[in-house]
Formats: sequence, structure tokens, C-alpha cells
Amino acid sequence: MDKNGEEKMKKTIIIAILLVSLILTACGGSSGGIGSQRDYYVGTAGVEAKFQTGSPPSKIYYYSSNPDDNIFDIFVDIHNQGSSFTKGGVYLSGYDPSMIKITGIDIQKTSGGWNNCGVSLGFNQNLFAGGNLEDYFGEGGNFWKGVSGAIDCVDSGVSGTYYDDTNWQTSIRDIGELTNQPWLEGVGLDITRNGDGASFGLKIGDDFDIKYLNHGTGLLVIMSGMSFSWYNGREYLLRPNTLDYPGGEMTTEAFEVKVENWPEGLDVLPKVPFLLTNCYLYTTFANEMVCIDPAPFEERPKACRSTTITRTDGQGAPVAITKIEPEPTKNKVIFDIEIKNMGRGQIFDMGQMNLCGPYGPGTLTRKELNKVYILDARIGEQQLQCTPDRMTPIELVNGIRNIRCIYNIDYQTVKTAYETPLIIELGYGYQETSQANVQIKRV
Repeated sequence: MDKNGEEKMKKTIIIAILLVSLILTACGGSSGGIGSQRDYYVGTAGVEAKFQTGSPPSKIYYYSSNPDDNIFDIFVDIHNQGSSFTKGGVYLSGYDPSMIKITGIDIQKTSGGWNNCGVSLGFNQNLFAGGNLEDYFGEGGNFWKGVSGAIDCVDSGVSGTYYDDTNWQTSIRDIGELTNQPWLEGVGLDITRNGDGASFGLKIGDDFDIKYLNHGTGLLVIMSGMSFSWYNGREYLLRPNTLDYPGGEMTTEAFEVKVENWPEGLDVLPKVPFLLTNCYLYTTFANEMVCIDPAPFEERPKACRSTTITRTDGQGAPVAITKIEPEPTKNKVIFDIEIKNMGRGQIFDMGQMNLCGPYGPGTLTRKELNKVYILDARIGEQQLQCTPDRMTPIELVNGIRNIRCIYNIDYQTVKTAYETPLIIELGYGYQETSQANVQIKRV
């Protein structure tokens, strides 16, 4: 790569990082206190995408003598009703592409037109430091300190732009220093181009406050190399329903539809389907007060007792933590945690959202479905030890799965029980669909 090309590439990457940090600046100041959670962090809705009332029209007419009259619009309202920052895309399909054309939707006749741009998440203890996995990630493992990954096609990446050179590497040492955002100090990013793909690694300093990566903000950072505009999607980025943005952010997408060709021998098409697919990245953030008893077998007055916590109202996301059952011992507390799909849609591995829409290449199989990641599990500053571990996606079976997390009691000299917040955050992709039918008559 020549010097001018290298400088241009680095400027492109820095601009991309600036855009990411500006997005996250809106979330940097709110970590969601206990009181505000009870008002906003409830429900099982995530991002709702629906056809506007009267759109598409239930009946339209095809004018063979005047093709310009054979155009109508479909409006889709998109509303982030839940508690996570989100990035997603909406798609229209289900219609005959030889008869109907939608502006901006390029349906490939063969499978050779697009590369399969998945994001493969991994965890490499040697990426930024050597040694034992737990020594580097911290006790119990820390998702954000360990996450790295690969972007599996040329035309994608954290920077969003590549050049003809097939091998390069760049590093952003400190995004906070670069963007003058103090809360991002200690966060860095390495990006490497290798042939037909790219790899990335997130760098987190020891003093960085992990809470700033909660509520979907960290998820947007590590998935910033993925675009939902690939494969005919209409991408959106929406704020959640929180104290800072009551009601959640909304937007509308307009699709221009044209009936270009009419099948011979027919006067009416009684039901032309339009399938709306909504794919998005989301997180579930649970913050529950739990009782820590360093002396569970002693009979003395106690401020609290360990009891099972059951939640049926959700945490403002389609995937919910529905039960937390503590098992206190002398030196540790073992938490059995139930995860359930409470929404109306399908859970996706967040790294394989390229397969969520109806037009992407590749084959959708069971291994891309029903996978969630533990992004955060902590009490105070201690990251909990969880099974399955942090580096493995958790597969829900029949919409439900239990995990186990262990808290090693910090203050073992205390003889009385006390309450403290247990924080659990899950990351995943989600898909929901709906359909509208249109009758078309030839006149």
C-alpha cells in the first residue's frame, strides 16, 4: 500500500470510530439505576416493525395502457419499545419479482452475486496479552476484554471501506482520547485486513467502567462492521425506551412498489403477499437485588434472606431472565438463572444476522438460531464464573435455558446478610415477521 493510500485508509477508520463514539455518547451518561429500571426496564417487546394502517392498500388496479399509474407505496413504522440501543433492518419479500419491482431491492437471479458476510465472534487470550485465559479476562471471564472476531467478506468491516491492497493492519489505541470522550478512555480497537476478510479485536483497559458498554452500546461497537443494508435491507439505529428517551425512538421506511408485468390470461390476482421481516441486534439487561449471606447456617438476626426471584414481566426485551434461584454457601453463592424467549419471534446468533433477511447468501440452519451470549454477569466489580462460560454462545432449547453463575463472597468476615445488585446482560439477534396481502385487478 502506498503512503497516500495508507493515510486515506486510516482516516476512513478514524471517521468510522468517531461515528460509533458519537452514537454511544448519547448512552454514556445513563447506566439505568434501580429506580428507573422499575419504570422502564419491563415488558417483553423489543423493536416493533409494522405496516402502517392502510399500507399497503387492500386493493389496487393495474393499468396496462398507462404503466406510470401502476405505482404505490408501502410504509413501515419501526419503533424501539424496549430498553436496549439497537441496530437492525427491515426487508420486503414474498412477491413475484418477475412481476413486481421495489425501488432499492435488487433480487439476484443466481446465488453468485453476493458474498456471505457473517461476523464470526471469538475470544483470543493472546490477542492483546499472553498467559492464562482467566488471568487476562479476570475471574469468571469478561466478555468485553476477550471479544475478537472476523468479518467474512471483503466489502465489509469496521471502517466500512477497503482498498485493492489485500493486507493491512491499523490500531486505535484509545478511542476516548481520540474523540475527547472521557467515558471511552481505555477502549481501543485493532483492525486487520487479510485477503478476503477482516478481523478485529476490542481492547479494554483495566480502569474502564464496564457499565458504559451495557444496554446495547457495547454490542453496537463490536457489531459496527455489519450492515443491515447488505442484501436489500433498510437499516435503522434507534434509541431505547428509557428515562433519557421516554417511549423509545421511532422511524418510518417507505418502499416504492411498481407492478411492471401482468401474467397473461388473468384479470385478477386475489392475494399478492408482502412479507415484512424485521431483523435486529438487542440486549437484555437485568439488575436484581440479591441477598448475600456470608454465614448462611448461623442463627442470628439478618437483614435479608436468600429467596428465589421470579420475573414474568420481562426486562424490556423479547428475551427475559425469568428466574434467579440462589444457593448460599459459606464462601460463595451459586445462582441458577433461567433464560426464556418471551417474544413472538426467533432468536439468532448475533454474529450470523446476515442470514436473517430473505435475500442473503448461505443456508440458514439450526446452528445459527436460538443463541445468546452472556455480555455481563457481575456483583460489584467481580465478574461471575458462569456455566456455560462467557466464551460460548448459549443455545436455548424450546425457548428456554438455565445457566449457573458463581459469586465468590468478597466480605467473608461479615457475619450478617446484606443486599447487593446482581447484573446480568445477554446479547443476541432477533427476527420477527408479518404479512400483508394485496388484491390486484386489471382494468
